[in-house]
Amino acid sequence: MLGSTNKTRKTYLQPISGKIVQSVGEDSKDDEKVRERVNKVGKTVYERMFDFVAGEVVDMEIHSGDYGDRIMITIVDMDNEYELQVPVESKYGQSILMRMPNIDFSNHVLFMPYEFEDDNGKKKSGFVLSQGVNADQGRYNKEEKVQPAHTRDNPNGLPELEVKTRGSKTTYDDTDRINFLLEQFEKLKPTRNEAPKIGESQKEEPSGRAKPKPRKGKTADKPDAIKPNDDFEDDGDPLPF
Repeated sequence: MLGSTNKTRKTYLQPISGKIVQSVGEDSKDDEKVRERVNKVGKTVYERMFDFVAGEVVDMEIHSGDYGDRIMITIVDMDNEYELQVPVESKYGQSILMRMPNIDFSNHVLFMPYEFEDDNGKKKSGFVLSQGVNADQGRYNKEEKVQPAHTRDNPNGLPELEVKTRGSKTTYDDTDRINFLLEQFEKLKPTRNEAPKIGESQKEEPSGRAKPKPRKGKTADKPDAIKPNDDFEDDGDPLPF
């Protein structure tokens, strides 16, 4: 279920500015649910916005395309099927990857993006995931939120950031962390008609489906279903800690 009525049988979605967004054509601009705006590259775009998407997660995979690595999440709700596309190296993507071990894919999942500035003016973004009794309606309480499996106090195997210093500038390399999360993703992801429960390892990769390569550089292996939005900005932190 989307956070609004939608009759489309196959809908492509992505998180933008704390909302679930469906890109639509100019012919939809008169729809009251559609906003028109000019993005950062000067192109006029039309978008239908929702607060959340929820349903049964029947398939997840990593797609390495022209616009970077993305998590492709197939969600089914009654007669509707959605594909939520999330950049791996965004806060949105990492918030999903960090919670993978704690998701019970035999139950419906609520994906509700958020974005705000904290008291110090720093942008915070990610997904709230919930599997509570009201998840399909976009409602949850604190106890129903899916918690991250990796925290500062309990990294649970997550590698440390690699600190690099050049002159007076310090940077943090999260390559090992991303590769760890991607390997974990491959073990835990559901595939269509097979949804493992919490902690179960995924069975051997079905033939014909390529596993994502460790992160070194980007490759283009097939056309993207949709082009990522041109307005995504990360706030500079590789991960929440």
